[in-house]
Amino acid sequence: MIKRYISNINKSLIELILILTFTAISITAPCSLIQAASEYDITIDGVNPVIADNANLLSDYEEITILNMVDELKEQTGFQYIFITSELTDSFSKERELEYIYNHTKGDIRAPGTILFLVASNGTDTEYALQAYGESKNTYSHPICHDIELVLGESDFTDYITVFEDLFSHMKNVDSGNYTVTHKQESTNNNIPVIILSLLASMITATGIVSALAFKKRYSYNNVCLNATATNILESKITYLRTTSNNYKL
Repeated sequence: MIKRYISNINKSLIELILILTFTAISITAPCSLIQAASEYDITIDGVNPVIADNANLLSDYEEITILNMVDELKEQTGFQYIFITSELTDSFSKERELEYIYNHTKGDIRAPGTILFLVASNGTDTEYALQAYGESKNTYSHPICHDIELVLGESDFTDYITVFEDLFSHMKNVDSGNYTVTHKQESTNNNIPVIILSLLASMITATGIVSALAFKKRYSYNNVCLNATATNILESKITYLRTTSNNYKL
C-alpha cells in the first residue's frame, strides 16, 4: 500500500517537472522563432516575373513599368524574378521574411534560378533585401546581394520606379562582370542573442531532466528503505511468534 502510494507521488512529480520545464522553454524561446513572418499573397507561374505588393506601396503604373523593365534581365539570364513589398515594423527581420517567403513559394519555383527582392517600408524608413536561389547564386553571391542592399539603402529615392531602375542597373553590371563590392561583409553575428537564448533553453531542459532523475532515485531509495523496514518488522514478528509457540509447547 505504502509502496504504491509513493510510486504514484513519484510519477506525479516527474510529470509536473516535465510540464514546468517545457513551459519555461516556451517562455524563454527566442522571439524570432516564436513570431511568424508576415503573410504574403503570391502567385507564381515559375516563368514570368512576379510583383506581390502586399504593403500597397506601388501604383498600377509602377507595377507595369517595373515588369517591363525586368523583361530584359529575364531574357538575358532565364531567371525567375520575384518582387515583394512588406510593412516595416519594429519586429521586422528581413532574414526571417526571406526564409518564410522562400519556404512558402519554392514548390512553385521552376526556373533554374530565382531572384527575390523585398522592399519593406513604414512610409518614412525603407529597407531592402536581395536574395538569390538556385543557379542564380553563382552570379549573385551573398556578398554582392548584401552590397546592393546597402547601396540602395544609402540612396535617396523619390519613387519606387527609380529604386528598381537602380536595382536593375546594378544587376546588369553584375551580369557583365563590371560590379565592384564597396562594402565589407559585416562580421557581427546578429544571431548571438538567439544562440544565447537557445543555450538557456537547453540548460533548463537539462536541469529538468536531472531533477526528475534525482527525484526518481530519491523516492526509489525511500521505497527500498520502507520495504526493508517492513521486511525486518515482519521477520521480527515471525521470530517472536515462533519463540512464543515453542515456549508454549514446552
